Parts: sequence; structure tokens; C-alpha cells
Amino acid sequence: MVKYKRMFSVRQNRSNQELLAYPVGWYGDSGLGEELILKILAGRKTATLGPAYDPHESKVGERFRLVDKAGRQRAVIRITNVEFLAWEDLSQEHADRLDLTFDQIRTYFEKYLARQFRPDEEIRITSFEVVK
Repeated sequence: MVKYKRMFSVRQNRSNQELLAYPVGWYGDSGLGEELILKILAGRKTATLGPAYDPHESKVGERFRLVDKAGRQRAVIRITNVEFLAWEDLSQEHADRLDLTFDQIRTYFEKYLARQFRPDEEIRITSFEVVK
């Protein structure tokens, strides 16, 4: 499969009250959500990965309120890049931005989707930075 990137237009910045929530974690996640938030706040996790068909399409430049499973705002993040590629083209550089090993990525996403990714299945990697 051919590697490619699609970039999205920048939306206007909104005030903190108008920013959409970017939830991380859920009740019953065994602390995974809090672990991910701490990695984001420490700058170790700078991207997220999901299936390309996931309806949440962030735009480069868009800002979100990073919220925990209780709805508390923990930070504001800004989307810096959105990349689409085949599952089989996932690289170590991508894994580093996710702050996960390849085995962890495979385990988490097979559990999340309740199935295995096909090698040619398109995935979306959304990179971000903490802005406050």
C-alpha cells in the first residue's frame, strides 16, 4: 500500500470555554486513562492512533480541552499533524510518539476494536502538543 499524508485546513481558535473536549480514559479502564494523561503532560506521548474510519477527524491547528474520565480539564492540546497510513506501515517513529511498543500497540488496538487490524487497513495518527 502507498504511504501518504492528508493534511487538513486550520480551524479558527476558540476560547477555552468553546473548545471541544478530548476525553482520555473511561470508567473501568484500570487506570489506563490517567496513565495516558500523565504521559501527555510529561511530553512522552505526543500522538494518538485509531482506525481511519473513526468519525473524530481533528484538523491541524485545532485545539481541544484534554479531559479525564470525570470530565476535569487537565490541559489544552493543539493538533500538529494528521497522517493516514496502512497498519503495516506503522514505524518505530510512530510508536515512539505514542510512547508504546509495537506489541503494546497491537494489544491495545485489538482489544479496543475486538479484532485484529488487516495489514493494509488504513489508520490515522493524530499528533498534538500541550499548549497549556
